[in-house]
Amino acid sequence: MRTGEFSKEQLRQIDVKVSKFVKVTLNLVGPASAASNHYLYGASDADCLGLPCLEDELDGILVDSAFKLLTSRDPHVRRIAWSNLADQIQAWTASLDSRPDAKPAQVEAFLSDRGRSNLSFTWSAARNASRRLAVFWSCPEWGFISATFQEKTPQPADRRMLQRSIKTIMRSERALKLQKYPSQGIAMECIPASKWGNQFIRTGENIRFCDWSFIHKACLNLCNLNALRLSSPEEEVDKSCRRCGHHTENLPHVVSSCRPLFHLRTKQYDAVLDRLIKARRRSFRILGRNHDVDGSGLRPDLVLVQGDTDILIDVPDENRLTAFAYTRRDKATKYVHVTNNLQRTFSNVSNEAIIVGALGSWDRANDKVLRKFVNKG
Repeated sequence: MRTGEFSKEQLRQIDVKVSKFVKVTLNLVGPASAASNHYLYGASDADCLGLPCLEDELDGILVDSAFKLLTSRDPHVRRIAWSNLADQIQAWTASLDSRPDAKPAQVEAFLSDRGRSNLSFTWSAARNASRRLAVFWSCPEWGFISATFQEKTPQPADRRMLQRSIKTIMRSERALKLQKYPSQGIAMECIPASKWGNQFIRTGENIRFCDWSFIHKACLNLCNLNALRLSSPEEEVDKSCRRCGHHTENLPHVVSSCRPLFHLRTKQYDAVLDRLIKARRRSFRILGRNHDVDGSGLRPDLVLVQGDTDILIDVPDENRLTAFAYTRRDKATKYVHVTNNLQRTFSNVSNEAIIVGALGSWDRANDKVLRKFVNKG
């Protein structure tokens, strides 16, 4: 790829075959095969898989190769590279002065693709890649050069950063495009909020095979639900819930508000509470779990006590990132009377919420709450 022996069309064919195989591995088959490739090639820190897209990375590699040759630490390699570049520019312009140091502007124009060239050499490959990536080359004087990509200009001492920056930015752009999709980007907005939202992709921990076959469809909102069925304007499709009759059977309804499935949500709550109880410091004792602790009729999910310290914990679930802050505030308001009643017995009472999304998204504000009662490490 660094020598430009493979065309983008050849690499595109490889990407198509690899993406089909990966989608089968993720159980994105049938209607779910319409999953966006941005999920495969987007940045892993944005809950995408972060797989290399050869067609995308080719341009970055070609630009990086040219930059490394022209800024090589070996003076012999650098001299040969600049001499070869001068020969190509002379063939391109047919007017290069016999003194190459007098024409640094032509180096900028050639590599930044200002004009046309039919040359098919290393520098022309880098030139075409620079045009596609909008990389701007700057040559203040002969022998000194820099490349700028989206306001990032690595110095010769940071020669390895150019390709890394291009790759990181392009993958991040794919992830952002996916999050903006009206359907497939709904859940993808929440899960990347914390690195723990997709830790199972990197480690394989805390997930079963049956969960694996479901989670990728759910994250992309591609489950086989009535509200997601495609139909023509003339065709009337029943989009109501098959279990409770709700008018819209979509993913938020199924995972959060469908009454016949409440027992599954209870299992999710219990699993989260079990982990919190197991991780707590042993000096905290359990005053109540889903229990009325003050006679108000309200039942916080968990109440922990240590000396004069009392912590109320509630575990709600949400599907959108904007709802996390509102939910935390609403839970604080809901249990304000419980907090006031417990302050008669305990001098230090805090009312907290641990927000875990229905698909496993994690609110970063949870970390501050956990530090109050969870063992470090």
